Amino acid sequence: MKNREERKLSSLVIIAFFVLFVATACVVSIRYLSNVNGPDFIENSLEAATELVETQNESEYTGTEEDFDVSAQPMPGTEINTPEENVNSQVLETYEGQGTQPETAFGAEEPGLTSLESSGTQEVDIPDFPLPDRVYSQKTYTMVSDIVYLCRVKGVESSRAELEPMLTALETEDAALGKLWRDITSSVARTEKDFVVNKDLVSVLPQDDSLCIVVLGYQLEHGGAMPAELLARCEKALVAAKEYPNAYIALTGGGTAMGKRDVTEAAVMERWFTEQGIASERLIIEDKSLTTDQNASNCCDIFARRYPQIKEVLIVTSDYHVPLGTVMFEQAALKFAYEYGCDLPYKVSSNLACEAAGDSSYSGTGNIMRYVWTMADPKY
Repeated sequence: MKNREERKLSSLVIIAFFVLFVATACVVSIRYLSNVNGPDFIENSLEAATELVETQNESEYTGTEEDFDVSAQPMPGTEINTPEENVNSQVLETYEGQGTQPETAFGAEEPGLTSLESSGTQEVDIPDFPLPDRVYSQKTYTMVSDIVYLCRVKGVESSRAELEPMLTALETEDAALGKLWRDITSSVARTEKDFVVNKDLVSVLPQDDSLCIVVLGYQLEHGGAMPAELLARCEKALVAAKEYPNAYIALTGGGTAMGKRDVTEAAVMERWFTEQGIASERLIIEDKSLTTDQNASNCCDIFARRYPQIKEVLIVTSDYHVPLGTVMFEQAALKFAYEYGCDLPYKVSSNLACEAAGDSSYSGTGNIMRYVWTMADPKY
């Protein structure tokens, strides 16, 4: 009897040690993955998984962007990206952009994502692939993820004392990459104070074809109809198009209509602008993106490779969405110049916004840095 009790106790001890071993292994693995995949690996993985499930259940894209907070409800239809912008956190947060001087650095994303058919385009001698030395090492990846995490939690300006030595260390490790992230954080910082959202045209912009009016998309209604907020954006863009008759007009957004994914936001807007008398040769169609960071990356690649004459961009979107859209397009240009070793393809010169009911926290630093990381992360 005693032997049986001893054997039973021994078995329990062995089982207890095994459970402890498994638990320890899980904790170590999670911490390792978190370090390798960025500061918000667990949060973003859960967020992406949840959103993908929701997307499959709805068989539809829910829109543009939402707050970086995992518990946040997706915004009611926003860009060509909406509640799904979070989902499309597949591409995850976007890099932000352009420093105080527009002609400083880096920029875009995946080349060639366009069904562009416009006449008069030109091919430019830009490498098909990023320069081989423009890659993150294990050390610089960790340094950048720490910078993103700090800015996301505390804000850029509020964390300046801690941020400055981190940027300096990154510049010491990799001068070009450090310069890129100094420019990116500067772009985000500008949205934290005295950022101006224009409800009317206020800037004096080029009267030739070096200007491009970029209309950011918004989730289509069931069956592909244009929602009121997207129409409001188009109407604002039409005002600008008439004021600058030689400017190109870039229409961005992929298939987001419930039950009709083959209908894209860009195509719906193209039809509307054509009906308003805008010549088709002025329209640049970017119909592959589902999030704001994808809008920016795809447009940047199109501008740099097909429309090198475009040097200035006017962002047209909803008021609450202007800060995020501006940072994304600045970051795309910065990232493109960095990766391909070329001049900054364009600068964001101004914005034009329609009024909408979106939550202003949508363009808060936390959410913006989430997109910044998505566009910047080399793993995406």
